[in-house]
Amino acid sequence: MHEIHHALVHSYLRNGVTAWGSASKTTIQPLITMINRAIRIMSFAPFGRIDLKPIYKEFRLLDLDQIFSLESAKFMYKRNVGLLPTRVGEYFESRAPPTHSYNLRKRAAAPHRQIKFKTAIAENSIQIRGEKLWCDIPKDIRDSASLSIFKQQFKDYLLTNR
Repeated sequence: MHEIHHALVHSYLRNGVTAWGSASKTTIQPLITMINRAIRIMSFAPFGRIDLKPIYKEFRLLDLDQIFSLESAKFMYKRNVGLLPTRVGEYFESRAPPTHSYNLRKRAAAPHRQIKFKTAIAENSIQIRGEKLWCDIPKDIRDSASLSIFKQQFKDYLLTNR
């Protein structure tokens, strides 16, 4: 079943999930329903209102949210170790806001500045969402020696912390 799922479902879900995976739950719900239907058919599980989490766990399959997290984390790993194309990597360079030499106010230096966005689209961008995800990944996984090791360790982490 694992091979069939990867050939017929997983490979299509991974395609561009970092771009479309942050869509609203109501937009993605029909896709989740179709994925669950495919899982039921492949595992011979009955239809109806049953919990599919044990089936996902038994076959070590990632659900859509976990696929989205894994692909976003892989993107962030590539960014942090310099594996992204130069133009893409430059887009993520932190740009300090313009400053001047006038001391108009005394402010305590905050380690992380809270950024407000006008739309949820900006808040769900890979720059913001990816940074939040990256900070939530355990340090030993973030410090993996290669992308393949990172991918396997983070997938195991997602599967055990369901």
